[in-house]
Amino acid sequence: MKIPVVLAQEPVARLGPAPRVPLEDGRGMLALGAGLAALAEGLGAIGQAQAAKEEQFGRDEAASASAAWERGLNEHVAALDVSERDPERYLTRFQQHVTETTQTTTAGLRTPSGRRLFELKRDAALVGIEHRVLRRSNTLYVERGAAMLDDTTANTLGLIQGVPFGDRE
Repeated sequence: MKIPVVLAQEPVARLGPAPRVPLEDGRGMLALGAGLAALAEGLGAIGQAQAAKEEQFGRDEAASASAAWERGLNEHVAALDVSERDPERYLTRFQQHVTETTQTTTAGLRTPSGRRLFELKRDAALVGIEHRVLRRSNTLYVERGAAMLDDTTANTLGLIQGVPFGDRE
């Protein structure tokens, strides 16, 4: 990942050597005070540029982490759709994966602003994914209920016709 470079937008006062002024009269103290003020202003501008750079790094870090987290979670949900037929296990495995990947991703973030922004992006993405997972889980419940109803109907018809339960060979 390319780390962004933020340049200071305001010119920094020249911090070169000040002209020699004797300190005995008031002009020397005045010059010293002006030099210190210029130094404080320059350091303030450097501090602001550093803070802007760190904030931008946090935003980039959070965007990258949340995109990777969401992509991994979508792939896991797609794999669950194919492999898992039990609705309870489907939801349990989904929640376990969310917890594990969130902890791993959060541990890899280096800045507090990156963690904070990742949590916001994660929560927003998780709403849509959880909605899809709950709909799929409800579908699995309906399929299981329909399968149980089919078995009950087959067993009832078997009783009526005098056919034993179980496999019909």
